Amino acid sequence: MAVVSGHTPGPWAVELDRAEDGEIEVVAAGGQPGCECPIALVDCRDYPEDELSPWREVALANARLIAAAPRMGELLLSAWQHVSHGGPTRADVEAVLREAGLLP
Repeated sequence: MAVVSGHTPGPWAVELDRAEDGEIEVVAAGGQPGCECPIALVDCRDYPEDELSPWREVALANARLIAAAPRMGELLLSAWQHVSHGGPTRADVEAVLREAGLLP
């Protein structure tokens, strides 16, 4: 895994242990078990108490998006390196996706 200057290396994970207290935690999960480094807290204290509340689902989706950031960064960097070194163009990729029936 390439280390990008300026952020804690991944993987990051969503921890729901504090969800009852109105917080969803994102932690760096690459270390030793029990030694997770906190990355972010997604606050859902002001959301309705109903566990099925759409606002709680939004908070959880936000936490998952934050947790995916290191992997997305790696993939974006990889894609950029591939394209900048003569990889396929967008038109090439779209043609293959159409051929596979994944695009109209």
